[in-house]
Amino acid sequence: MPRISSSMIHQQALTGIRRNQVEIARLQDGVASGRRIQRPSDDPAGASRALDIGETLDRLEQYQVNARLADQRLALEDSTLEGVQNLITRIKELSLAANSGTQTPETRNAISTEVSERLANLLDLANVRDANGDHLFSGFQGRTRPFEITGTTVSYVGDQGARDIQISTTQRVTAGDSGDRVFMRVPPGNGRFSVSADAANTGRGVLAPGSVTDEAAYTGDAYSIRFTGPATFDVVNDTLGVTVLAAQPFTENAAITFDGITTRIQNQPAAGDRFDVTPGGSQSLFETLQMFMAALAIDPVDGATAAKQSQAMSHVIDSLDRGLEHVLDVRATVGARLSALEAVETQNADLRFELQSTLSQVRDLDMVQAISSLQQRITALEAVQQSFAAVSRLSLFNYLR
Repeated sequence: MPRISSSMIHQQALTGIRRNQVEIARLQDGVASGRRIQRPSDDPAGASRALDIGETLDRLEQYQVNARLADQRLALEDSTLEGVQNLITRIKELSLAANSGTQTPETRNAISTEVSERLANLLDLANVRDANGDHLFSGFQGRTRPFEITGTTVSYVGDQGARDIQISTTQRVTAGDSGDRVFMRVPPGNGRFSVSADAANTGRGVLAPGSVTDEAAYTGDAYSIRFTGPATFDVVNDTLGVTVLAAQPFTENAAITFDGITTRIQNQPAAGDRFDVTPGGSQSLFETLQMFMAALAIDPVDGATAAKQSQAMSHVIDSLDRGLEHVLDVRATVGARLSALEAVETQNADLRFELQSTLSQVRDLDMVQAISSLQQRITALEAVQQSFAAVSRLSLFNYLR
């Protein structure tokens, strides 16, 4: 039968006490932090999985930050474009009122004053800044004021950049549009071509905006309608330098059709008068307002000047229509991006919730079980300590007394 020495009893008791104390400390740390895995050695596989989930959650959080930034910029762009839309609508009302024979020099001057103020408002909207102080419509040149006015010329000095922001693992969103696209590249006239009267015209004729009525025949070339007499005209393809229609009889408001284009002339032109049909191109919103003021400055003292003003006002009204359509198109793309952002933010939030639940299952402590285990360990420690205290007092001398 092996002998049990006093030193062995002491060693075993101390080992038991230390083991219980270590386990109690581990359980107390877990209860305090709520974490089952305090160090990788507690559960290597679980720790690795928790690390992967944590990294994914960090990426999701960054995507949400990016999405909020994009949402703020796009919301600001949408509200700014709404202001531009309202401004153009008001200018359109003024243009329709101004294109009336009842206007006097005083009323035209009052309208011109308001248009000038609206031009300044439009410039302010085009130079709006976001919450970070960056200009919204300057492309990548956020600190550069995108639109500058010199005399009567408004210039765009930003770039063509548009910020693409990562909002999920697979999706990016364009958080803005360049000012060049929004304010400078507006199709003039009817959107396909614009019409104008030669400055030297002496008749009362006004060329209608016209339209493309035969896409197959439309060439996109430049044309001119030239009156060889008060009742006859030629149509010349100026791009090719060839006459398309020769010595055509003129009837006021009758359809004039050539190469897929149909238009008409109101009132009576004079011999030598010329009207141009210019395809494509672009015209800024600022130019449209400036053309409006120039048209208002024409004093219709006779038939020829009245025709010039009417022709200029017709072009302004058509250009305002195109400008309004253009702004609405840009707003539609902004709205689509905002909708996509909302959907992605919701997806990211749902995924984050699922990952946080999984991470909790992998890493977090079962509090009820942990507290129960902690109480058991404390009880066990107290029992070991009491047993050791009792055994340590036992000695042969106790029986010899």
